[in-house]
Amino acid sequence: MTEVPGRVLTAPKIQYGGR
Repeated sequence: MTEVPGRVLTAPKIQYGGR
């Protein structure tokens, strides 16, 4: 849920994909 790429609280592979 954060704006940091690759550091989303829910899952780092849903929106960013581990960028």
